[in-house]
Amino acid sequence: MKERILKGTLAQVTTLPPFPTYQLLELFPFGIIINPAMNIMGIGQRLLEIWGNKEPLLGSPANKHFKVRRPKDIPFTWKNLLYLRKVLFEIEFMRNEDHTEDPDGKKALKRDLVHQALKETDITQNVLPSEPDTKNVLLKGQMKHIADINAVIFLCSPIINDIDELPEYGIFLSDLNQHGLSKEMVLAGWQHNSKLEHMFDRAEERSDQLERNYELLDTWKRRGDDLLYSMIPKTVADQLRSGNSPLSTCESFEAVTILFCELVGLHSSTVEEAMNVVSSMNAIFLCFDTLIDNFKVYKVETVGQIYMVASGAPERTQSHAQNIADLSLCMVKEVANLKIPSMDKVGIRIGIHSGPAVAGVVGLKVPRYCFFGDTVNTASRMQSTSTSGNINISVTTKDLLPQNRYRFENRGLVKVKGKGEMETYFLFDQETMR
Repeated sequence: MKERILKGTLAQVTTLPPFPTYQLLELFPFGIIINPAMNIMGIGQRLLEIWGNKEPLLGSPANKHFKVRRPKDIPFTWKNLLYLRKVLFEIEFMRNEDHTEDPDGKKALKRDLVHQALKETDITQNVLPSEPDTKNVLLKGQMKHIADINAVIFLCSPIINDIDELPEYGIFLSDLNQHGLSKEMVLAGWQHNSKLEHMFDRAEERSDQLERNYELLDTWKRRGDDLLYSMIPKTVADQLRSGNSPLSTCESFEAVTILFCELVGLHSSTVEEAMNVVSSMNAIFLCFDTLIDNFKVYKVETVGQIYMVASGAPERTQSHAQNIADLSLCMVKEVANLKIPSMDKVGIRIGIHSGPAVAGVVGLKVPRYCFFGDTVNTASRMQSTSTSGNINISVTTKDLLPQNRYRFENRGLVKVKGKGEMETYFLFDQETMR
């Protein structure tokens, strides 16, 4: 009994009085009413506004202005509209004036040729229609059959991928159905797009930061390489980088030439004098550092006021004695021409000796490429027995030098600590006169 009463009540509620069709189109401003002859009986106000003041849509064939996109390959016929009422349709609203059928494609080809010609003449801005006036609108919705008027109404909303597309179709956000999901989907897509843009901006910033970090890494790597190569020869440093142990860098060289240069005349008893000593040493050693780039020599180290250079190791060369001799002569000339405080009291004395030696990397925290052997000791003794402004060389080094390129002054037998008496020579170039 209760069920009968409930059914009767529902029947009374669901029975609604007739209402005008335009009210339905007000609820769906993009809707379309099509009769069995496939002519347009009614159309939503927003579609009319998008269409503009062109030929009238009411009464015209629906196939002329609308094209079915989905379901695919389905003819736009009355029979299909009735049978596929449960299927979502996607219909394209053809807004172009030249929308009639063109089976041979001649109109489209002609239109493309005209557009291309206008683009090449750079007058498209004044002749070609703007994109918002001609872009087609894609509508999505469901077909509903109205038996009272024997017509089908397409309840739909436009498909908008991005809020920025609205002006292109001549549509405002307020035009979208309030009761549908169109507005929510557009806003959600816009918010999602904003998030993507924010993520893209952050990714781009990180990419720029990563690129700057790589540039800084390269800069610091070059600085590190320069510092490393100033302490250790490049060939030896590359061996250590490849994973070789420092002991593997130790080599025996049959013939090298060692130079020791000492600054003489530098004394300090006050802080001011000490600063002058440091300034003078820095100026002279910087001058020497610049000179050695012009010769195939390697700066071994500086210990106090002594500057040590070698040739023939780690890169072997037959002209090691000549390289050191040429460098020593330049050192004497450059020091004589330097203009620094207290230079009237400062001089240099140089000692050179040639012979076999062992060289390799020593130390872990501050590794140095050092030379060992009697040749190093003898070169040091040549320096200590030299005089200010002169280059003292051993007989061994003299015999390795071209006799026609240099001038030698025999010093006779000189008492050398730990060696006894040794015959040594002062070295000059051919142009030097005494």
